[in-house]
Amino acid sequence: MTGPLAFVIFLIVLTSVCDTVNHLGLKACADAVEFKVVGGGTLVRFALRILRMPLAWVSIGFSFLSLFIMLYALTMANLSFAFSIDSMHHVFIALGARIFLKENIGWQRWMGTIVIVIGIVLVGLSASA
Repeated sequence: MTGPLAFVIFLIVLTSVCDTVNHLGLKACADAVEFKVVGGGTLVRFALRILRMPLAWVSIGFSFLSLFIMLYALTMANLSFAFSIDSMHHVFIALGARIFLKENIGWQRWMGTIVIVIGIVLVGLSASA
């Protein structure tokens, strides 16, 4: 690790936030289309409908922002460390899906999310040791 630990973690968590905004936005777009994809032709029409939505472009923008922030973070951190910390997006997506999309998330998924958080903490502690 060549950068300050707190700054590297901040950058990687920021990529997770950007990924979360991206996924929540794309899910909202997919739900808004209300279109059943049954083959290649309908997949193209589905994609074209989504690409007409401003929210889809905002989501794509957050995806690119996440990519560039992660590339910068990787100049300062090992890939195995960065990838482990980037697992925060699982936590953020579960919370975002519950809060913004009103999805029901069962106790098993919450338990899995807690296990992910424990793993991220262990990886973070190993970097500072």
